Parts: sequence; structure tokens; C-alpha cells
Amino acid sequence: MSKQLCFMLGAACLVLLLAVASASEGAVSSHASVPGDTDGDNKVSDDELKAAEESYKKGEISTEELDKIRHIKENYPGS
Repeated sequence: MSKQLCFMLGAACLVLLLAVASASEGAVSSHASVPGDTDGDNKVSDDELKAAEESYKKGEISTEELDKIRHIKENYPGS
């Protein structure tokens, strides 16, 4: 093989590896978090709902955010 062919083959492999790495990173980082879930178990516990309600009282989250957390707690208890 010529040096030019080896270089082009190496460059193509590098581009392919970077594309695969980029695609897999995007899949991992796009994992959605559950609003109100503070311990990472993808559930909204009673304590997490209480904490969200306290955050709302302090003005740290909006009515819409609290409503979404309540909706998740009521409709997806095992999520």
C-alpha cells in the first residue's frame, strides 16, 4: 500500500470512530430527567413532592413546574 492510501484509510477510520463516539454520547446525554426527582430513581416520592411544594412557596419553581411534578407523582408512581 502506498503512504497516501494508508493515510486516507487511517483518516476514514478516525472519522468513523468520531462519528460513532458522537452518536453514542448523544444517546446517553439525551436521557430525560424526571422533574421533581432529586435522588435519580426516576420516581417522585412523597418527600420529593413536599420538597417541590416548599420550593414553590419560596418562589424557586413556577406553578407549571409544580403542576408537572404533581402530575408525574399521581400518574407515574413507578416511573
